[in-house]
Amino acid sequence: MDRNTTKKEPRTGRGPEHSQGQGSNPQTDTTLTRKESTFTQKGKVTRENTKTEVQSLGLGRRTATLYLSRTHTSMRAGRNSKGPSRLAAADTTMTSRQTTQLAEEDELMAAMGLKKDFQREFTFTGYDIMEDNATREVTPADLDQHDRLKHDYMKTYVSSCKLMGVQPVQPIAQSLAESHVVLKTRGLGVQGARAIAIALVGNKCVECLDLQDNWIGADGATSLAEMLNTNHVITELNIAENRIGTKGIRAIAELLTTNVTLRKLDVSGSNLFDHDAKYIAMILENNYKLRELRVRHNKFGELGGLYLGPAIASNDTLEVLDLSWNHLRGKGAMAVAAGVQVNGGLRVLDLSWNGFASDSCKILGQSLRDNMMLRELDISFNRLDTEAVGGLLKGVQQNDTLATLRMGNNPLTPDVALIVLKAIEKAEESQIRELDLENVVVDEEFMNALDELKKKRFIICKTGRVIRKGQSMVKEGEKISAFQDPVSALYEYMSEKAYRVIDLFKRFDADRSLSVTREEFAKGLISASVPLTVGQLEDLMEQLDKNKDGVVDLKELIEGEKLFRRKLMRKKLRRASIDSNRSLRAGSLPEILERAA
Repeated sequence: MDRNTTKKEPRTGRGPEHSQGQGSNPQTDTTLTRKESTFTQKGKVTRENTKTEVQSLGLGRRTATLYLSRTHTSMRAGRNSKGPSRLAAADTTMTSRQTTQLAEEDELMAAMGLKKDFQREFTFTGYDIMEDNATREVTPADLDQHDRLKHDYMKTYVSSCKLMGVQPVQPIAQSLAESHVVLKTRGLGVQGARAIAIALVGNKCVECLDLQDNWIGADGATSLAEMLNTNHVITELNIAENRIGTKGIRAIAELLTTNVTLRKLDVSGSNLFDHDAKYIAMILENNYKLRELRVRHNKFGELGGLYLGPAIASNDTLEVLDLSWNHLRGKGAMAVAAGVQVNGGLRVLDLSWNGFASDSCKILGQSLRDNMMLRELDISFNRLDTEAVGGLLKGVQQNDTLATLRMGNNPLTPDVALIVLKAIEKAEESQIRELDLENVVVDEEFMNALDELKKKRFIICKTGRVIRKGQSMVKEGEKISAFQDPVSALYEYMSEKAYRVIDLFKRFDADRSLSVTREEFAKGLISASVPLTVGQLEDLMEQLDKNKDGVVDLKELIEGEKLFRRKLMRKKLRRASIDSNRSLRAGSLPEILERAA
């Protein structure tokens, strides 16, 4: 049947009001028509549907069905009223069938004397639901609270990116409605950091912001500081490895003089020098809400330690302080150690990868004796000698709160390691449950003592290789070839272990005369686990003792190191030249010409 032809059906009357003679009113008789026209525009066929819906009350064709339901305009059904019993149309849709069932139920309830409110509604059975394929656009009103916030924050971030002239990043946009935003190593740059700062000004969801290693620089850090002046939700900020420099750390320090919401701050790897330590000191002296501060991998030296020491002493609220991987030494290290003695809040202190010598370790030991709050101390990679360990142990034995002591990767002998274990065993009040002696060679006597200690208390101990008493501390695979130059072998070993000439020499120079006998020097090298054979040791002594007086002095050792470094540099340059020539030979002719140009 042609779709443009209106379907006609005889209307079945159910009462006198439906007859043509009694109830017909030609003037009010109207028509429901559906017009569909097909036409061609530039070779394309489109369809235009037009629906006109009006009620027909005569006996002619019926296009609408009148029935009763519970919605729209209300009307009261009486006790004896009778509604329609069924619909007469044979092609009634599912919707009409359901409506008929409701009407029959209402009729039954009316017959039982139950009054119901009914409302008049029109349903047009000619409607095809498949034609209604238009998708309604989702609006913010359709979203729940979380999705609505996400939508608003994404919109703000996109606008800020457009303002800064950068491309929006999808993971950033999607995470602005979460509590943690972690965006490590994304290459955001200064403008990207500014866009994030603008988007976070009114943000009420983000509590932790991690932008580590994004090269945001000083200007990016300044923008974040300005944002934190108005944002009082963020409690953790990590801008490590961003090289924010003096300008950036100054902006952060000025922020923290008034900010009371930030609890954790990480400015590690910020390219900070001695004169920048005063801004870290400003944070410690003026902020009493910060609980964790990490400034590792910077360049704080002796002067920087002099700034930090008094600031540490004045702060009683900071719980975690990470000063590892700096250049703290001499009076600076002593000042930091003295500050710990007065501090009453620190629980975790990381001083690894610095230069704490015997004097600073002695003061640190005194601090451990008086400080009864510290729970964890890390002093690994500090080139500690026997004297430094002795000064530290005096405080460890009198401390009853320290639970973790990390002393690994220091040039300690098995005998010194045993002394450390015995000191902990003798301290009955000691609470040390974890002893870290990583890469420190121990012997069987140490392991036996450790087994006895474990019977008395719980303790975890990490050590290096276990050897028999009197056995060489050097692994078989680590031994230097007998054909290798012993001077080169010595300095290569020192370079790998991050030993300085002065540190190695001080191990042997007990009387501070700046010279040692050849026998003392050889014995010291053996105790330091330098991987040399006996023949190489003798050859080394011959080369270092240039004036053949039987004594090796510091000057000769330093000159030997300089000579080694020159040889090493020439070797690297020669290798680089060989690699370059090899790559030229391996390349195609156009590539070779391009490199030559």
